[in-house]
Amino acid sequence: MRNQLITEHILVNDHRIAAGAHGEGEPVIFPHGTPSSSLIWRNVAPCLVEAGMRVHLFDLLGYGLSERPHPVEVDTSMSAQTEGSHPGLYADHPRRLRAFCTG
Repeated sequence: MRNQLITEHILVNDHRIAAGAHGEGEPVIFPHGTPSSSLIWRNVAPCLVEAGMRVHLFDLLGYGLSERPHPVEVDTSMSAQTEGSHPGLYADHPRRLRAFCTG
Protein backbone atom coordinates (compact mmCIF):
# COMPACT_ATOMS: atom_id res chain seq x y z
CA MET A 1 0.00 0.00 0.00
CA ARG A 2 1.40 3.39 -0.99
CA ASN A 3 1.64 5.96 1.78
CA GLN A 4 0.12 9.11 0.26
CA LEU A 5 0.37 10.94 3.60
CA ILE A 6 4.12 11.41 3.10
CA THR A 7 4.80 14.34 0.78
CA GLU A 8 8.42 15.26 1.49
CA HIS A 9 11.68 14.31 3.14
CA ILE A 10 13.48 16.59 5.56
CA LEU A 11 16.99 16.35 6.97
CA VAL A 12 17.20 16.07 10.74
CA ASN A 13 20.66 15.55 12.26
CA ASP A 14 21.90 14.49 8.80
CA HIS A 15 19.22 11.78 8.48
CA ARG A 16 16.34 11.75 5.98
CA ILE A 17 12.93 11.81 7.70
CA ALA A 18 9.73 11.21 5.72
CA ALA A 19 7.04 13.77 6.55
CA GLY A 20 3.77 15.24 5.38
CA ALA A 21 1.42 18.09 6.28
CA HIS A 22 -2.18 18.35 5.15
CA GLY A 23 -5.00 20.85 5.62
CA GLU A 24 -5.19 24.26 7.26
CA GLY A 25 -6.00 25.32 10.79
CA GLU A 26 -4.93 24.21 14.27
CA PRO A 27 -1.91 21.88 13.97
CA VAL A 28 -2.06 18.27 15.16
CA ILE A 29 0.97 15.96 15.15
CA PHE A 30 0.50 12.22 14.69
CA PRO A 31 3.47 10.13 15.89
CA HIS A 32 3.42 6.38 15.37
CA GLY A 33 4.46 3.43 17.51
CA THR A 34 6.58 0.40 16.70
CA PRO A 35 6.73 -1.47 14.49
CA SER A 36 4.73 0.93 12.40
CA SER A 37 4.72 4.11 10.31
CA SER A 38 2.56 7.13 9.60
CA LEU A 39 0.43 4.88 7.39
CA ILE A 40 -1.52 3.82 10.50
CA TRP A 41 -3.16 7.28 10.45
CA ARG A 42 -4.44 6.95 6.86
CA ASN A 43 -8.10 6.74 7.95
CA VAL A 44 -7.91 9.37 10.72
CA ALA A 45 -5.92 12.15 9.06
CA PRO A 46 -8.45 12.91 6.27
CA CYS A 47 -11.26 13.27 8.84
CA LEU A 48 -9.30 15.87 10.80
CA VAL A 49 -8.31 17.75 7.65
CA GLU A 50 -12.00 17.85 6.70
CA ALA A 51 -12.75 19.16 10.21
CA GLY A 52 -10.38 22.10 9.66
CA MET A 53 -7.15 20.87 11.27
CA ARG A 54 -3.61 20.91 9.86
CA VAL A 55 -2.32 17.37 10.24
CA HIS A 56 1.44 16.73 10.48
CA LEU A 57 2.75 13.18 10.14
CA PHE A 58 6.22 11.70 10.00
CA ASP A 59 7.98 8.37 10.00
CA LEU A 60 10.52 8.03 12.79
CA LEU A 61 14.13 7.36 11.84
CA GLY A 62 14.42 3.72 10.76
CA TYR A 63 10.66 3.29 10.18
CA GLY A 64 8.29 3.61 7.22
CA LEU A 65 9.72 5.75 4.44
CA SER A 66 12.40 7.41 6.60
CA GLU A 67 16.06 6.55 6.32
CA ARG A 68 17.33 3.33 7.88
CA PRO A 69 20.81 4.44 8.84
CA HIS A 70 23.88 2.31 8.46
CA PRO A 71 26.01 1.46 10.34
CA VAL A 72 23.64 -0.24 12.73
CA GLU A 73 25.33 1.60 15.61
CA VAL A 74 22.82 4.43 15.01
CA ASP A 75 20.10 3.85 17.59
CA THR A 76 16.68 4.02 15.92
CA SER A 77 14.75 2.76 18.94
CA MET A 78 11.73 4.74 20.13
CA SER A 79 13.51 5.66 23.36
CA ALA A 80 16.43 7.14 21.38
CA GLN A 81 14.03 9.38 19.47
CA THR A 82 12.20 10.97 22.39
CA GLU A 83 12.89 14.53 23.46
CA GLY A 84 14.34 13.44 26.80
CA SER A 85 16.89 11.01 25.43
CA HIS A 86 17.77 12.89 22.25
CA PRO A 87 16.97 16.59 22.73
CA GLY A 88 16.13 18.50 19.60
CA LEU A 89 15.90 15.54 17.21
CA TYR A 90 12.83 17.00 15.54
CA ALA A 91 12.54 20.35 17.33
CA ASP A 92 15.63 21.77 15.58
CA HIS A 93 13.98 21.58 12.19
CA PRO A 94 13.21 25.11 10.90
CA ARG A 95 9.50 24.33 10.59
CA ARG A 96 9.21 23.46 14.26
CA LEU A 97 5.62 23.53 15.48
CA ARG A 98 3.71 24.39 18.56
CA ALA A 99 0.88 21.91 18.32
CA PHE A 100 -1.31 19.37 19.94
CA CYS A 101 0.23 15.92 19.95
CA THR A 102 -1.71 12.67 19.82
CA GLY A 103 -0.50 9.28 20.82
